[in-house]
Amino acid sequence: MKNSRIANLQVLSAIAGCTLAGLIVSFASAATAQLVLQEGDSGTAVSTLQDRLRTLGCYDGETTGFFGSQTRDAVIRCQEQRNITPDGIVGAETYRALELGNPEPGTGSSQYGNRLQVGDRGAGVEELQRRLQTRGYYYGEIDGVFGQETQSAVIQLQRDSGLSQTGEVDAQVYAVLDGSTPPAPTPDVGNGLQLGDQNSRVADLQQQLNRIGYSLPVTGYFGTQTQQAVLSFQQSRSLPPTGNADPETLRAIQQAAGGSSTPSNSRRYSVVIPFTDSASFNRIQAVIPDAVPRQNRLGNFVRAGSFTTPEEAERQVNILRSRGLTDARVVFE
Repeated sequence: MKNSRIANLQVLSAIAGCTLAGLIVSFASAATAQLVLQEGDSGTAVSTLQDRLRTLGCYDGETTGFFGSQTRDAVIRCQEQRNITPDGIVGAETYRALELGNPEPGTGSSQYGNRLQVGDRGAGVEELQRRLQTRGYYYGEIDGVFGQETQSAVIQLQRDSGLSQTGEVDAQVYAVLDGSTPPAPTPDVGNGLQLGDQNSRVADLQQQLNRIGYSLPVTGYFGTQTQQAVLSFQQSRSLPPTGNADPETLRAIQQAAGGSSTPSNSRRYSVVIPFTDSASFNRIQAVIPDAVPRQNRLGNFVRAGSFTTPEEAERQVNILRSRGLTDARVVFE
């Protein structure tokens, strides 16, 4: 009987040990998952990665925010240069080698009130998540990790508050979270903007164009979609139709955006192109180089314009289909 009890205790101890080990592995895996970027991912973290790869001479593509085959090959190139296993996946070792920040959890270095973005960790991110949760924007775990779920919550807050949808937490986002009025951005006409520019002024321009009826992803990159929107605006205002946002065009857009009476919830005819994998997204990018991947309950898609009449939307669909994007279609939003 005594030997039987001892045997049972040994079995229970072994089971408990396995369970504990499993939990440790599970927690470790969850933490590691927050560090990994790989093919098929999208968001600000991927944009940051692409910018860094370009600086290091491993990437010569555009900053799209989508981790496709071109980004994977660039990661492999940088990994080979640094004697890292060339798997095309940005794990903790590659993250550090590319100097993208400190990927380790629990550093506590990101304080609430400082600028926060994807990849940041610590008490400041925990406080951010709590405040976003209180306002109904965040439903995930309060883990102090600024990942895709936290970024999506910040973008939704920015969208609802009329701010540039950067996914980063700046003074304007803090002002909204603290219940005060966000400081208005200083208008900056400068020397104009053109194809290939990438900065916060481009994001402001895209936001202004959206307020007067266009439908652009707010990426901060002046690509072909932004160029076409600027060209359309210039033609509607009898301005020189260059597609470049020169100072005169920027002033006209700012004036139109400030006085636009178009309600923010007005419904429009949008052209969308569904896709299922990175290969199909790459085919879309071949036609629309600055395409931005989006996702809703129905799946992945790219938005290719928004129009006030179905006739205009159908014309855009026909153009896209003639260029090989046969899945292009019109949705009423």
